[in-house]
Amino acid sequence: MAINVNFFNYCQSQTSSTGVEPTEGEVLAPMFVQAYYMSSSQSGLIRGTLRQCRIMGIPILTAFVPVSEDEYEQTVWWYNNSVNDYLKQFRKPSKYALEISSWEAFTEKQDLAIADEGIELYLAMEQFDYLKTILAESNYQAPEILEMLLEGYEYKEIFEKLGVKKSAGYKKVNKVQKDGLELYKVLNK
Repeated sequence: MAINVNFFNYCQSQTSSTGVEPTEGEVLAPMFVQAYYMSSSQSGLIRGTLRQCRIMGIPILTAFVPVSEDEYEQTVWWYNNSVNDYLKQFRKPSKYALEISSWEAFTEKQDLAIADEGIELYLAMEQFDYLKTILAESNYQAPEILEMLLEGYEYKEIFEKLGVKKSAGYKKVNKVQKDGLELYKVLNK
Protein backbone atom coordinates (compact mmCIF):
# COMPACT_ATOMS: atom_id res chain seq x y z
CA MET A 1 0.00 0.00 0.00
CA ALA A 2 1.42 3.38 -1.00
CA ILE A 3 1.56 6.06 1.66
CA ASN A 4 -0.74 9.05 1.14
CA VAL A 5 1.80 11.83 1.70
CA ASN A 6 -0.78 14.52 2.49
CA PHE A 7 -2.42 12.33 5.12
CA PHE A 8 0.97 11.33 6.57
CA ASN A 9 1.99 15.00 6.88
CA TYR A 10 -1.37 15.84 8.46
CA CYS A 11 -0.89 13.09 11.07
CA GLN A 12 2.61 14.33 11.91
CA SER A 13 1.35 17.88 12.46
CA GLN A 14 -1.02 16.70 15.23
CA THR A 15 -0.46 16.21 18.96
CA SER A 16 -0.25 12.71 20.39
CA SER A 17 -3.61 11.64 21.82
CA THR A 18 -1.95 9.42 24.42
CA GLY A 19 0.18 12.19 25.91
CA VAL A 20 3.31 10.29 24.90
CA GLU A 21 5.20 12.04 22.13
CA PRO A 22 6.80 9.88 19.41
CA THR A 23 10.44 9.04 20.00
CA GLU A 24 13.09 8.57 17.35
CA GLY A 25 11.92 5.94 14.88
CA GLU A 26 8.25 6.55 15.69
CA VAL A 27 5.56 8.52 13.87
CA LEU A 28 2.00 9.51 14.68
CA ALA A 29 -0.64 7.28 13.11
CA PRO A 30 -4.42 7.72 13.01
CA MET A 31 -6.79 5.74 15.21
CA PHE A 32 -10.57 5.78 14.70
CA VAL A 33 -12.54 6.77 17.82
CA GLN A 34 -16.15 5.69 17.95
CA ALA A 35 -17.06 6.15 21.63
CA TYR A 36 -16.34 9.81 22.49
CA TYR A 37 -18.08 9.58 25.85
CA MET A 38 -15.78 6.90 27.24
CA SER A 39 -13.76 8.55 30.02
CA SER A 40 -10.16 9.44 29.29
CA SER A 41 -8.99 7.12 32.07
CA GLN A 42 -10.68 4.16 30.34
CA SER A 43 -9.58 4.94 26.80
CA GLY A 44 -6.17 6.43 27.59
CA LEU A 45 -6.85 9.23 25.09
CA ILE A 46 -6.76 12.96 25.69
CA ARG A 47 -9.98 14.44 24.30
CA GLY A 48 -8.46 17.79 23.37
CA THR A 49 -6.21 16.10 20.81
CA LEU A 50 -8.99 14.36 18.88
CA ARG A 51 -9.74 15.68 15.39
CA GLN A 52 -12.86 15.37 13.27
CA CYS A 53 -13.53 15.39 9.57
CA ARG A 54 -16.81 14.84 7.79
CA ILE A 55 -17.55 12.57 4.86
CA MET A 56 -20.89 13.53 3.37
CA GLY A 57 -21.81 15.07 6.71
CA ILE A 58 -20.86 11.98 8.73
CA PRO A 59 -18.39 12.85 11.51
CA ILE A 60 -15.23 10.75 11.73
CA LEU A 61 -13.40 11.27 15.05
CA THR A 62 -9.69 10.48 14.96
CA ALA A 63 -6.97 10.15 17.59
CA PHE A 64 -3.25 10.14 16.82
CA VAL A 65 -1.00 7.57 18.47
CA PRO A 66 2.75 6.96 18.23
CA VAL A 67 3.77 3.82 16.33
CA SER A 68 7.07 2.67 14.87
CA GLU A 69 7.72 3.81 11.30
CA ASP A 70 7.50 0.17 10.15
CA GLU A 71 3.99 -0.20 11.58
CA TYR A 72 2.59 3.05 10.13
CA GLU A 73 1.20 1.49 6.93
CA GLN A 74 -0.44 -1.37 8.83
CA THR A 75 -1.95 1.08 11.34
CA VAL A 76 -3.38 3.21 8.51
CA TRP A 77 -4.79 0.04 6.92
CA TRP A 78 -6.56 -0.82 10.21
CA TYR A 79 -7.76 2.77 10.52
CA ASN A 80 -9.20 2.69 6.99
CA ASN A 81 -10.95 -0.61 7.68
CA SER A 82 -12.41 0.68 10.96
CA VAL A 83 -13.73 3.83 9.30
CA ASN A 84 -15.13 1.83 6.38
CA ASP A 85 -16.92 -0.53 8.78
CA TYR A 86 -18.38 2.48 10.58
CA LEU A 87 -19.53 4.01 7.27
CA LYS A 88 -21.35 0.80 6.22
CA GLN A 89 -24.36 1.75 8.32
CA PHE A 90 -24.77 4.94 6.27
CA ARG A 91 -24.69 3.26 2.87
CA LYS A 92 -28.17 2.84 1.47
CA PRO A 93 -29.23 0.95 -1.65
CA SER A 94 -31.34 3.91 -2.77
CA LYS A 95 -31.27 5.51 -6.20
CA TYR A 96 -30.83 8.99 -4.74
CA ALA A 97 -28.71 8.23 -1.68
CA LEU A 98 -25.34 9.83 -1.22
CA GLU A 99 -22.72 7.31 -2.17
CA ILE A 100 -19.81 6.74 0.14
CA SER A 101 -17.39 4.25 -1.27
CA SER A 102 -14.68 4.27 1.41
CA TRP A 103 -12.56 6.50 3.59
CA GLU A 104 -9.46 5.58 1.67
CA ALA A 105 -11.04 6.56 -1.66
CA PHE A 106 -12.22 9.82 -0.11
CA THR A 107 -8.73 10.80 1.06
CA GLU A 108 -7.17 9.84 -2.28
CA LYS A 109 -9.67 11.93 -4.28
CA GLN A 110 -9.61 14.94 -1.98
CA ASP A 111 -6.73 17.18 -1.16
CA LEU A 112 -7.34 15.97 2.39
CA ALA A 113 -9.90 18.57 3.30
CA ILE A 114 -10.05 17.70 6.96
CA ALA A 115 -12.01 20.38 8.75
CA ASP A 116 -10.65 21.26 12.16
CA GLU A 117 -12.39 24.62 12.35
CA GLY A 118 -14.59 24.74 15.38
CA ILE A 119 -13.93 21.14 16.42
CA GLU A 120 -12.67 22.20 19.84
CA LEU A 121 -15.85 24.22 20.42
CA TYR A 122 -17.97 21.36 19.08
CA LEU A 123 -16.30 18.82 21.38
CA ALA A 124 -16.57 21.19 24.35
CA MET A 125 -20.28 21.74 23.74
CA GLU A 126 -20.86 17.99 23.26
CA GLN A 127 -19.15 17.36 26.56
CA PHE A 128 -21.10 20.21 28.20
CA ASP A 129 -24.39 18.63 27.02
CA TYR A 130 -23.22 15.25 28.34
CA LEU A 131 -22.32 16.81 31.71
CA LYS A 132 -25.78 18.39 31.92
CA THR A 133 -27.42 15.03 31.16
CA ILE A 134 -25.44 13.20 33.84
CA LEU A 135 -25.97 15.93 36.45
CA ALA A 136 -29.72 16.02 35.70
CA GLU A 137 -29.99 12.45 36.99
CA SER A 138 -29.28 13.64 40.54
CA ASN A 139 -30.45 17.27 40.30
CA TYR A 140 -33.19 18.20 37.84
CA GLN A 141 -32.25 21.91 38.00
CA ALA A 142 -28.56 21.35 37.19
CA PRO A 143 -28.90 21.74 33.39
CA GLU A 144 -30.81 25.00 33.79
CA ILE A 145 -28.27 26.37 36.28
CA LEU A 146 -25.33 25.40 34.05
CA GLU A 147 -26.97 27.04 31.03
CA MET A 148 -27.54 30.27 32.97
CA LEU A 149 -23.94 30.27 34.21
CA LEU A 150 -22.67 29.71 30.67
CA GLU A 151 -24.82 32.55 29.37
CA GLY A 152 -23.38 34.90 32.01
CA TYR A 153 -26.38 35.37 34.29
CA GLU A 154 -25.61 36.98 37.63
CA TYR A 155 -26.32 34.96 40.76
CA LYS A 156 -29.24 37.23 41.67
CA GLU A 157 -30.89 36.53 38.29
CA ILE A 158 -30.35 32.79 38.72
CA PHE A 159 -31.97 32.86 42.17
CA GLU A 160 -34.98 34.71 40.76
CA LYS A 161 -35.42 32.26 37.88
CA LEU A 162 -35.13 29.29 40.24
CA GLY A 163 -37.50 30.93 42.71
CA VAL A 164 -35.20 30.46 45.71
CA LYS A 165 -33.81 32.75 48.40
CA LYS A 166 -30.23 33.95 48.36
CA SER A 167 -28.80 31.40 50.83
CA ALA A 168 -30.53 28.40 49.22
CA GLY A 169 -29.59 29.72 45.78
CA TYR A 170 -25.90 29.95 46.62
CA LYS A 171 -25.99 26.38 47.93
CA LYS A 172 -27.68 25.10 44.75
CA VAL A 173 -25.40 26.97 42.34
CA ASN A 174 -22.22 26.08 44.23
CA LYS A 175 -23.26 22.41 44.44
CA VAL A 176 -23.93 22.26 40.68
CA GLN A 177 -20.59 23.95 39.95
CA LYS A 178 -18.75 21.58 42.31
CA ASP A 179 -20.47 18.45 40.95
CA GLY A 180 -19.93 19.58 37.37
CA LEU A 181 -16.23 20.22 37.95
CA GLU A 182 -15.76 16.84 39.66
CA LEU A 183 -17.51 15.02 36.80
CA TYR A 184 -15.47 16.98 34.23
CA LYS A 185 -12.24 15.95 35.99
CA VAL A 186 -13.33 12.30 36.09
CA LEU A 187 -14.15 12.31 32.37
CA ASN A 188 -10.88 14.00 31.42
CA LYS A 189 -8.36 12.03 33.50
